[in-house]
Amino acid sequence: MPVVKWMLAVLVFLPVTFAQAQPLPIFRGGVDLLEVDVNVVDDDGTPVADLIGSDFIVSVDGAPRPVVSAQFVDLRMTGLSSPEAGAAQPDLFYTTNITATRGRVIVVAVDRENIGWGEGRRIMAAAMDFLDTLGPNDKVAFVTVPPPGPYVDFTADHQLVRAAMENTVGIGNEITFWSDQFRIGVAEALEINRSQGRSALAIVAIRRLCGTEPEESECESEVVNNAYIISNEVHRQAELSVTMLEGILDGLSQIEGPKSLIWISEGLTTETGVELSGLVSRASGARTTVHVIMLDTIARLDMTQDGPGPSERLDRNMAEMGLHALASFTGGTLQRVISHAEPAFERIERELSGYYLLGVEPLPEDLDGDFHEIDVSVRRRGVTVRGHREFRHRPVDEISTDIEDRLRRTVSSPIAVSDLPLRVATYTYKDPASANTRVLVVTDVERDMFGPADVMFGYQLTRSDGKVAAGGTQRATIEAVDGPQGPVLEQLAWFVVEPGQYRLKLGVVENGGRRGSLEHPVDARQMSGQRFAMGDLVLVTAPADATARVRPPVETRVTDDQLMAYLELYTDDSVDLADVRVQIEVDSDTLDEVLVVEVGEPSGSDGEAARLANLDGFLRVPFVSDPRRVVSAVIGVDLLPEGSYVARAIVTRGGEELGRRTRPFEIERDPNRLAAGGGEPVGDSVVVSVVDFETEAALSMMLSEPAEFQRDTVLAPEVIGFFLDVVDREFPNLAATTARMRIGEFDGVADSVFASDDTVGAAFLGGLESFADGDLERASTQFLIAEVGFAPAAFYLGAVHAAAGRDDEAVLAWHRALLADDIAPVEYAVLCDANVRLGNVDQAVPVLHEALVMWPNDDPIRRCLAIAQAISGQHGAALDTVEPYLVRHPSDHEALLLAVYSIYAYYEIGGLFVTSQDRARMAKYAEAYAMSEGPNQAIVSIWAGSVTSAP
Repeated sequence: MPVVKWMLAVLVFLPVTFAQAQPLPIFRGGVDLLEVDVNVVDDDGTPVADLIGSDFIVSVDGAPRPVVSAQFVDLRMTGLSSPEAGAAQPDLFYTTNITATRGRVIVVAVDRENIGWGEGRRIMAAAMDFLDTLGPNDKVAFVTVPPPGPYVDFTADHQLVRAAMENTVGIGNEITFWSDQFRIGVAEALEINRSQGRSALAIVAIRRLCGTEPEESECESEVVNNAYIISNEVHRQAELSVTMLEGILDGLSQIEGPKSLIWISEGLTTETGVELSGLVSRASGARTTVHVIMLDTIARLDMTQDGPGPSERLDRNMAEMGLHALASFTGGTLQRVISHAEPAFERIERELSGYYLLGVEPLPEDLDGDFHEIDVSVRRRGVTVRGHREFRHRPVDEISTDIEDRLRRTVSSPIAVSDLPLRVATYTYKDPASANTRVLVVTDVERDMFGPADVMFGYQLTRSDGKVAAGGTQRATIEAVDGPQGPVLEQLAWFVVEPGQYRLKLGVVENGGRRGSLEHPVDARQMSGQRFAMGDLVLVTAPADATARVRPPVETRVTDDQLMAYLELYTDDSVDLADVRVQIEVDSDTLDEVLVVEVGEPSGSDGEAARLANLDGFLRVPFVSDPRRVVSAVIGVDLLPEGSYVARAIVTRGGEELGRRTRPFEIERDPNRLAAGGGEPVGDSVVVSVVDFETEAALSMMLSEPAEFQRDTVLAPEVIGFFLDVVDREFPNLAATTARMRIGEFDGVADSVFASDDTVGAAFLGGLESFADGDLERASTQFLIAEVGFAPAAFYLGAVHAAAGRDDEAVLAWHRALLADDIAPVEYAVLCDANVRLGNVDQAVPVLHEALVMWPNDDPIRRCLAIAQAISGQHGAALDTVEPYLVRHPSDHEALLLAVYSIYAYYEIGGLFVTSQDRARMAKYAEAYAMSEGPNQAIVSIWAGSVTSAP
């Protein structure tokens, strides 16, 4: 295959660094329906998934509202369809949000100041185990309060969260709840401070601490003062916890859809619960459920004290009541942990595994933007409904319509947005101006119409430690082009980053308001300072114009018969790239056998650097000495059926493998290029032509090379005997001479017939003598004399031309010989071989078909006709021809190859329907080919699978 030079589209990129990420706007339901999410669980916390809309009862401000729909959303559904799960697979090179399964959005928050000093290690270990139960779709953030402390923003990299959890412990100091002089419990201190020592509980506490003597009045004043100090500390801690909760919920209100907050604490001490009232509206507006894990201190004694405090049980009840109210107000649960936290996290994970999204028909006043009470129940016993107590519909005019603001919110959202379908792939190369790596980002945006669109793209590349390494925006008016599924907008961007592992967050916003986002893993490999390095493999359909620029695709879909591969090689000069060999292999993604092989030669000397400067799509500055070398090769895939394949570039030098790159691709041929199911009849078969395909040439390469013409073929006794019989009938006076020639005595023939009056016969026999002696020039002269009116001379004149390597002249002579009344099968055989050698198999088909009619049992003619029919695209006829031959020669692997290929091509390339009989024939011949140990078993297996699995 020829080496083709091609160029990628040059990118115009305007970088704009993002400011600190801002979250998305609040989720809004549609204009016609309110979207209400609720959990319905059994006693074990497992979601009940079989309810329908009529099972739910919903009221707003005490009045019923119709439930139009109820959809159970299974958040444990993961797999290759999700962006994160799909991109994590090593053989999937692009990410899409089109079929993305929404994961869970979870915040794990640790109230460190309300956990004893150094405590909480066991619960953090259980939290890390909880991370292992989450799917690759689930986004987790980790927060510790009060700040500063360990913090991880939303990420699918659960190992990053695990690392932050590992050293998180409580920082609360329990001694602050005690007076240095008096042992006052928290509940006692709050009551003494509230009543200024006048309530019954306060009086009992003061008498316990000071006694009943008048001189103890000074003690009473000190107790009240100490109670005031303790109360202030309790209030401070509670206010801090509530403020932190409010801040977290305010942030979550900017993210679409249901979220979950897991609050880990030893308590939240409030006196009246009014302090938590603001959390109800915030949690409802954020669509966030708060699940509380309480570390129960009943089993832990502070070793600095002489046992529990005087109001230990009351203190613990107050701390628990605050946490219980927090969970209850927000539709969550309270899980008390005494020793083992694993069951608590297991319960929460079950509760988070699914929810119902209800479509509720609202009244106009429900959409006024204020908070409204909502109650949801179900008509089923034995289940628990968890939902928010309020909801608020945000009016449209409260949502920002600024495209830049919407883009910023879209990019910073932890979940994939699928309003605008996206696909993205990345390619990495060496940066020519530094020791860093260039990351080329290729994006397809699906649309429902052709025409221009004003679109803004936002990018963030985040390192494995969660820090943003690069980012930018692009805004452009892009004309839609034809994509695999319809109109698409195509865009390129690139970034220079240090080698390492990254996650790309892509957000796209149309001027009309639709948004899309996704995440994609990026491996920015180290390419500088290496003995040898390779860029990513690019695969495209080979363009008709060898100088055309070709855009690296998101997903390679070959629509023609040629696949183009592009690769860049780099070295630190210890490897001479001029000596390397690059082999491009193609195999099926289900079959580890090579189907197609092509070899590409590296190019790109110093003189070519400027000409190749834009090959990788970057605005690269040509170097005087460019260490990069380019491999560009075209691979024929015309024999492969539609389906999934993998191309593999293997670079070797002197037998040593230096490296390899792979990339999958799909073959999806244009159905307009397939033949119609019809054609001209040949005998009892129908010729099916293939439009614009080059499969015939590829098939001929899989067959044995046609043998060069051998003189012995036409000097064999049976062949000579046939033509000498014609001489005897035409020239009986030469019988004595022909008798000698029948037993192989050719010497002296010319002398014996020289005096004969039968000039034509004598010239023919003299020509045979010269031909047998190898004197082709003399034989040609004599056959030319005899050819006039004598067909055998025309046949042997053709043999002279063929022996001299002039197959084109031989064909002409042999066609003249076929005009005779007496014809031998050998005449058709040699004519077929010559046409095959010349590549004129289509011309051989009608002649061989004529011969097969005369000699239906002549297997060489039948085999040759089947080959000619298959190579010329007459697939049905080839199958009809070769099957009788296979009855007598069942182990001829080339004939079996013709049978398998003819069935495949007739139905797959010809576009006709497959019958059960065809599937059975294909399976039989494919199995026989495997047993014959034919050399093309991989491709035969692909053909057979394509037909036997056809609907």
